[in-house]
Amino acid sequence: MTSWAAGVPETTVAVHCGGSRHTVRWHRGRLQLVDHPHAEAEAVLAAFGGDRPACLRLRELWRTAVDDGGFLTEWALAEHPDPVRFRHFEAALARLAREGVQDVLPALDLHRAERMGTVLTRLSPALLDRAALATTQRLLRRPDLRTDELVPWLARGVQVRARSAFVRSLDRWKDHARPAALVRFRCRVGLGVTPHACGHLDGRASSCDVVVDLRWLLDVWGRGVATLDGDLVLAVDGARALVVDWRPAGPDDTPRAGVRWRPLADHDRVVAPADADAPAGYGAS
Repeated sequence: MTSWAAGVPETTVAVHCGGSRHTVRWHRGRLQLVDHPHAEAEAVLAAFGGDRPACLRLRELWRTAVDDGGFLTEWALAEHPDPVRFRHFEAALARLAREGVQDVLPALDLHRAERMGTVLTRLSPALLDRAALATTQRLLRRPDLRTDELVPWLARGVQVRARSAFVRSLDRWKDHARPAALVRFRCRVGLGVTPHACGHLDGRASSCDVVVDLRWLLDVWGRGVATLDGDLVLAVDGARALVVDWRPAGPDDTPRAGVRWRPLADHDRVVAPADADAPAGYGAS
């Protein structure tokens, strides 16, 4: 099976390191320190008290994020970073470090909240999204996945991002439904479930219920194909995508939701949502 990371676009981040501007690249699931060809040797020297370059600190922060995953309790709540929330978050994190007052990441204990808060304020949005995908893959490999504390947050992340894609998918159906953001949308997330959709578009009575697997984050959203030619994508299988298919039905020709498979064609390598321009203030320094 092809690794999930093979379908996620590469991304880079600029890092001020040792008086120069260096590049850190995420490619197929790994962080590459482009300007540190002997990164492991530098890490050994740093472990013995030498200087730890900023690029290496960024890589360590990435590994901390994926190994812990606690940052998901914040990341799950919104698909796109909010600069105002970011500034409030930074202030709360500074107060936590200075006074021990925890106004951030209440689901985590104090020390873990401080570590994960650092992850949230130091990783760029693109790297943070990819860290979430890597954490999802790590969790999916756990035999006790169903009882893991982070699974509800992953499910919440799926629901938030699926709803955003659903709203976009209703653009060409605006004559049949109330404003897309007001249409009732319910997304049930499970493990090993069969993707499904039902609902109808009838003005104020419009609604849509979908069922998707937790892997939706990896197979669909991470690849940037949450919508395909305007249709909400529920799953991807090889070169095919399962989309919500609205078709007029019944005596009143009310569009009703079904599902159908469509070829991904040239849509399987597109810019992921994570690669939108980042607000000022995000990124490694």
